[in-house]
Amino acid sequence: MKNQSTTQIADLVESFVSDLEQAMQQTVHETALNLVREALGDAPAPSPRRRTSNPRKARGSSSSSNKSGSSSKSSTGKKNKKQTRRSEEEIAETTNIILAHIRANPGERLEQIGLALGTPTKGLKRPIANMVSEGVLHTEGQRRGTKYFTTKKAATKSATKTKASKANKTNEQKP
Repeated sequence: MKNQSTTQIADLVESFVSDLEQAMQQTVHETALNLVREALGDAPAPSPRRRTSNPRKARGSSSSSNKSGSSSKSSTGKKNKKQTRRSEEEIAETTNIILAHIRANPGERLEQIGLALGTPTKGLKRPIANMVSEGVLHTEGQRRGTKYFTTKKAATKSATKTKASKANKTNEQKP
């Protein structure tokens, strides 16, 4: 009985090792084939993603944006999009919208402002930081708990911008 059990176990281990060797050879073959295709310019067939024991290690630094600016696939399979800068007019427009919202709702946090305006907080950070540095807004709190309030400068800033934008529109309309 003991010999039969050990024989069965040995057969199972041998079968497992054989299957494992075949899987490794197939993976190496597919990887080599994909590298050759990539070098020749052909698009490789997507291979199935395998989970690693630690998904954070699998992400690594290759998911960061490509320095050459091209849109290539990262290790996560997502395309890196080339980021475009917003124009000064777009930032000014966003600034006016934010300023109007903070006047109507003083003391809100960045997350609350973003939710109310339907804008990601990433797009609000720069205009708000500019207004804080110009003295149009003042803050209370730190980090995520930072609340924004308008200052007396905010009233003069919006009036000046309104006059300037009206002047630009009238200059554009003149032949």
